[in-house]
Amino acid sequence: MNKNENLQKANKVKNDEFYTKLSDIEKELIHYKEMFVGKTIYCNCDNPVKSNFVQWFYMNFNILHLKRIIVTAYNYGGIYWDSKFAEVNPKTIDISKEIAKDVRKLNGNGDFRSDECIELLKQADIVVTNPPFSLFREFVKVLMDNNKDFIILGNMNAITYKEVFPYIKENKIGLGYLNGAKSFITPDGVEQKFGNIFWYTTLPIAKYKEELILYKHYTPEEYPKYDNYDAINVDKTCDIPEDYNGVMGVPISFLDKYNSKQFEILGQTSGRFEFGIGPTIKYENALQNNPDGTTSNGSTVNAGPCLLYSSKPVNKDYYTASNRNGYLIKLYNRLLIRKIH
Repeated sequence: MNKNENLQKANKVKNDEFYTKLSDIEKELIHYKEMFVGKTIYCNCDNPVKSNFVQWFYMNFNILHLKRIIVTAYNYGGIYWDSKFAEVNPKTIDISKEIAKDVRKLNGNGDFRSDECIELLKQADIVVTNPPFSLFREFVKVLMDNNKDFIILGNMNAITYKEVFPYIKENKIGLGYLNGAKSFITPDGVEQKFGNIFWYTTLPIAKYKEELILYKHYTPEEYPKYDNYDAINVDKTCDIPEDYNGVMGVPISFLDKYNSKQFEILGQTSGRFEFGIGPTIKYENALQNNPDGTTSNGSTVNAGPCLLYSSKPVNKDYYTASNRNGYLIKLYNRLLIRKIH
């Protein structure tokens, strides 16, 4: 099973308990040291004894000058650890054993959406955790509704979620310093690899102050216009033309290089109008034409940007529609951006 299939399986069966490696946590969180000073950290999807997030904050409690660490977990009947009621000794040989002495039971089951956990959330400054993949939308909503800063892990496609994208468009959520973890540890100790995992945060990121250096020049041949969006296609972030001032469709990974003073995010090519820019045409009676000569329902052609060709594509899927002459190639979802003059 490949990395992306592992992610899809986790979402499908809601098998969401994966432990983040201490090394991956360290590499990302070290960039926020000054922002942690005097703050209360809440790890609200974490087993206090097993979580490496808790381990990292515990052993750096004094170095970071933290005010408090709060930890709650769901999968264990609702358990709770709070540095407010425990002595924090970062020099202890066995941190897990030390924490275990002061683990308490919650009144409820520890669900981050519960009233009990929301009350603890209100006492926190920054949430840092690896939330369940299948509940990422709800998790972000809870944090944003309560106006809480966070540093969390999620898959790359979360950028396009309707519950997340508006905050990204408004520069309220961005990507962290690194591309996230490449693998996680299951409760039974097995390492499982995942693809396209990013850190998401509401905190300011220094690297986004740097502007992209653009060197490519626009030509209609290299940057064709979408048939269903008023924008040109750019396959790679590094290929954004320096002399084009119109709307461009770029891969969602562009967000990792995004500078809000250099570009503005206008929308995405999801086929819907709720993200600021919608499609200019809806394809009717669409058919998907497969390389083996078979056809199938092609309604998904309306869920992304398309390029129109006069010649039939060879050895690849293409679409036809009753209200369009020619052959359509559907691309992956794109972010729609424009340079700021």
